[in-house]
Amino acid sequence: MIRYSLVFLFLFVGSIESNGQYLQYLTTCNCAKKVDNPDYWDKSMELISSSLQSLKENGDLYNYELAAMPMESKDSVELGMVIFAKDRDEFMKATNHWESEYPEILINISELCVNRMDILMNSRPSYYPEITLFGSNVYTIEEVEYIPDTTIEYKIVFDMTSYTTQRVRGEKTDNFDPFPPNLGLMEIGRIYNLHVGSGIPSDKLNIVVAVHGNAIYAFLTEEAYFRKYAHHNMNIEYIQELSVAGVQFFLCGQSNSRHSRSDFVSEVQFAFSAQPILNEYQMKGYALKFLKNE
Repeated sequence: MIRYSLVFLFLFVGSIESNGQYLQYLTTCNCAKKVDNPDYWDKSMELISSSLQSLKENGDLYNYELAAMPMESKDSVELGMVIFAKDRDEFMKATNHWESEYPEILINISELCVNRMDILMNSRPSYYPEITLFGSNVYTIEEVEYIPDTTIEYKIVFDMTSYTTQRVRGEKTDNFDPFPPNLGLMEIGRIYNLHVGSGIPSDKLNIVVAVHGNAIYAFLTEEAYFRKYAHHNMNIEYIQELSVAGVQFFLCGQSNSRHSRSDFVSEVQFAFSAQPILNEYQMKGYALKFLKNE
């Protein structure tokens, strides 16, 4: 039986300026679970999230994200904090902010967590041209010799069957993992940003997504997702931000046999089948891209 604990990922992006010169830093440590208080880590994360949200609202923090990943051990929690900062000083200022606001969390974490590491994840600067979701950042390129035609319509239809899978002893499985966001949604955000970062106006970018197979479960409402998996649906904020950006989602009715329309978020439109959608939009000149598990 696979057991889980949580990996909490925090994404910090300072105000986007100076051509998006932001480096990826990581703070990580292994922490013992408080057996006598199973909600301890969730409560701690709520306080940290509150602290970061205040930074964001004050304009001192561009964005942050909370995510969850499965781990094998039921006795420990792996804490991770990913920060995009201009330099190490800015990184340390961001990662230490919540510690000063909630010292009781810091004391407990110091007692329960070991082997803290602060590392530079990637020396290549990156940024978020428009979509701010975790995993959608793109690298800053200083010398660009080719600029795409910014006057034409860029049309993409995604064939989305991707779903997040569990790992056992580091090896991939085919078992559905309800904890992390769907990697296909991250990839849609990244591809969107690659176009905008190339100079293509967002109003020239048209994206349609045909969702079928196990990918449909990412589009369950918070209530339906929690009933099914006893976990929050981390995909909803992805779906909402992409929808606001103009991405259209269509859900294949043939893939859905257990849920009613009310179990799915309003941002997705029900279709009889994904196949006519994929054919229709290709006939309309949309480029076909696949979002699937390898």
